[in-house]
Parts: sequence; structure tokens; C-alpha cells
Amino acid sequence: MKKIFTILILLALAATVYCQSEPRQMTKARLYKSKGQYNECLKLMDAVILEQPDFAGARFYRGEVLYEMENYSEAIKDFANGIKILNLKTVIAYNQSGMCKLATKNFHGAIEDFSNAIEIFPEYYEAYVNRGDVKIEIVDYKGAIADYTKALLIDPRHAPAYYKRGLAKVKLNNYASAIEDFEAAIKLNYNTWEVYNDMGFCKYNLSMYKEAIEDYNKAIKIDEKQAAPHKNKADVLKDLRDFDNALLSYKRAYILNPNFAEAYNKSGLVYFELAKYKDAIADFTKAISIDPKLETAYFNRGRVLRIIGKYKESVSDFDKVIEMNPLHIAAFINRGNTKRDLGDFQGAIEDADIAIEIDKNNPTAYFLRGYVKNYIPDYKAAIEDYTKALELNISNAYRVLHFRGRARMSIGDTLAAAEDFKKVIELIEKSEVKDYSVLAYSYFFLGQSAKAIQSLNVEIADRPYNPWSYYNMACLYSLMNRTEESLKYLDMALEKGFSEIDHLRKDEDLNNVKKTKEFKDLLNKHAFIY
Repeated sequence: MKKIFTILILLALAATVYCQSEPRQMTKARLYKSKGQYNECLKLMDAVILEQPDFAGARFYRGEVLYEMENYSEAIKDFANGIKILNLKTVIAYNQSGMCKLATKNFHGAIEDFSNAIEIFPEYYEAYVNRGDVKIEIVDYKGAIADYTKALLIDPRHAPAYYKRGLAKVKLNNYASAIEDFEAAIKLNYNTWEVYNDMGFCKYNLSMYKEAIEDYNKAIKIDEKQAAPHKNKADVLKDLRDFDNALLSYKRAYILNPNFAEAYNKSGLVYFELAKYKDAIADFTKAISIDPKLETAYFNRGRVLRIIGKYKESVSDFDKVIEMNPLHIAAFINRGNTKRDLGDFQGAIEDADIAIEIDKNNPTAYFLRGYVKNYIPDYKAAIEDYTKALELNISNAYRVLHFRGRARMSIGDTLAAAEDFKKVIELIEKSEVKDYSVLAYSYFFLGQSAKAIQSLNVEIADRPYNPWSYYNMACLYSLMNRTEESLKYLDMALEKGFSEIDHLRKDEDLNNVKKTKEFKDLLNKHAFIY
């Protein structure tokens, strides 16, 4: 027994390094003890502990006095309480050290400190939460979820742990479960703009658009000066094709945060949808000026530049994307399409080949290569690539079927071509979002001209602002050799801002009107030289 208490007393002495300055009552208590006046000593120590209950040194000294009085059971209690206090202080020290290391991005050191705190005091939920934060930083989302869950088992009312666990689940695309955590945090009065903003993001990804907008509105109501909820709300409105309100929300976002590059980038996409290409380019350029490493802005600007016929500038933007991300398949495919527009068929095929080398199962790359081979022309090789794209379940398969049908017509395989066009019509008619231009051409090649014209009239009514709708009608009428109607719609396309003159010059669908004097007069009217 005495040996055990000798160890405890040594611990008590060692503990003095953790203790605050000794109060006067304790100094007087030591004097009583030295005289053997234990009762008086205990009275003073009781007073010290009552005043400073977290003073580990006082607990140890009173335990020493009780030991000498042979009151071992009470002495053990004091030594145990003193050790508990010291352990807690050590835990707090480890936790604070971990926080410092987290702030300086010493993630390994931070995890080590938080783990030490947990080892000493397994019920210290804050250390679990903090270690979870570090695991978020090192992309160990499952590990973070495990730590936040452990913290919640210790303290089920710790709202930030619910919120942070929800964020980790978002990273794993587990949106439904993340929403449950965000709602749990809100029930515990964790009513921050961030929690509603993040919950709106989850609902957006679950196609719960109305509910997402409601959450973004709540986030804005809590703190209307935060740019992120305005931008995220605009993303939903864009997908709902409510372009006017989307633009207003994007504008609000970048007014609140003039350096919000992604808000400009997304605003540019809306202008792209509206065929307001000048405004789209301005927004993409602004995004790039704010963040020169924003590859999506270069990519988006490259797409618009191609549409307006600025092919060299378009290629330059795709070059920049590939420089930043050499495995960006879409950049190779889009650059290949632009090289095709420039007449660089070999370069276009090389880009398609690189895309296929990166991912041999990428159907769009085969579609591009087949499309270019149409222009060489090498129809049989084109048909092979189109067929491969279809075997790989390319999205919007109707487009590939349409071009394969045209290639088959070019080699005289009219029966197979007709089957492709029939399949195109079947797929588009089943689709919620219809591509009326492809539908129209398919009807035309099946000899159903009235339905072809009707389809493009629907497109024009649906997208009256889009010059391509009128251009496609001009091409259709030219194919029917109805030159007067073709010229009328070509004039309307130019009035609406159609500027891809290189495409117009090369488009064989317009061959019948290109022979007329009125065609050249029309181009002169719009200040274009044929």
C-alpha cells in the first residue's frame, strides 16, 4: 500500500509543473502539516479546493495529507481527481496544438495531436470533430464521416457535427443522406446561411429545383450579402431555362463579390443559350481576367468563338485548356471540330485519335472522327466510326444515326439510310427536349417535306432569338429547291445575328441558292463578301 501511495505522491510532486501559483491558504496548510496539525491542514485545503476545484496540485496535496492520516479511501479519490484534471488539461493542450497544425496545413501532425487527445480522453467529442475536419482536408471523406459520427454518439446535440458530416457526404455525392444531416443541424438551431446554401445544392443535384430555390432564398434572407447563394440560385434558374431571372441572380452575385469568376462564367453560359454571343464572350473573358486558371471559362469561350466563326481564336482557347489539363477529352474533341471548320481535316482526326487514346470507350471521339471523315470524304470509314459511337451508347444517339443515315445515302445504301432516319424520328419524338432541326432533316430525307417544315416552325416558335433556327429553315428550303423561301429565312438568320459565314460558304445544303444572284445580293446587304 505504501509503495502505491509513494508513486501517487511522486505524481503529485511532478504535477506541480501543471499548476498555477500556490494560494496563501495552501502555504499555511503546509505549515500545519509540518507541525502534525492535520485537521487544521485539511480545513484549509478544503477551502482551497472549494475555491479552485480545477487546481490539480491542491487535490494531490490533500491526498498526501489524507495518506499520512491513513484515510486511504479518501486519499485515492483526491489522487484520482487530480489525475483526471491533469489529463483534461493535457487533452486540451493536444487539441489546441492540433488546431494550430491544421491552420498551418500540417495535416499529419494535426491528426496525431487529435488522436493523442482521444486516446487520453475517449469522450472528448471536440477532438473527433476536429480530426474529422482534417480528414476533409486530406480528402478522406469516409474517415471524416466516421469521426463526426463518433462525436455525435458522445453528444447527439452537437449541431456543427451534423452539418460537417453532411458536407462530407456531399463530397461523396450522397445528397439524400446529407440533407438529413443538414435538417438535423437546423432542428438544433444551427440556422446559418451556409447550411441552407449547402442543402439547396443537394436538392439541386437531386433535381428538386423548387425546393432548392426555397433553400437558397432562406440562405439569402439570413445574410443577403453572401454571393454564393445568389450564384447557386441562378444555376437552378438557368437549368429551368428562366434565363432572365438567372442573369439577375448572377449579376447580384458578382456585384456582391466582384472577383466571383464562376458567377461570370455561368452568366456567360446563359448568354450562350440565348445566342447573345458577344455578351457571352465578355463574361467568359471577365472570368478569365479574374482567374486565369479557370479552364472552364477558356473552354466555354472557345465554343462560342467557334460558333461565330472565329476559329483560330477558338483553337487558341482549347489549346489553353489542354495545356492546363492534357487529359481534357472534351477540349480535344472541340478543338478537332474547330480544325474541321478550318479545313484542317488531318488535325481534326489527330485530335479525335488522341481523345480515343485517352479513353477508347469515349463515343463522342468516334463521332467526331466519323464526322470529319464525311468531309474527306471517306463515307465507309465514317459509317464505321458512327457505328462504334452507337455501340458505346453515345448520348443523343439520334444525331449519330442522322449523320450515319446521310453517309449511307452518299454511298447509295438508301434502305439502311431510311432505317436510320426512322430511328431518329422515333428517338426524338420520345424525348422531352426535342431537336427539331435534326427531326426536320430526317423527315425531309424520308420524303416527308411538310412534316420537315412543320418541325422547324416549332423550333423557330420555341427559340425565336436563335439565328440557327432560321438558318436551318433556309437550308431545308434550299434542299427542296425553293430558293425564294430559302433566301427569306437566310435573310432573317443574318438579321438575328448569324455570323458563321465560313460555315455558310461551305454548307452544301445551300448549293441551290448559292447559284442565284439574289444570294450574293443578300450577303452584300449584310456587308458580307461571298
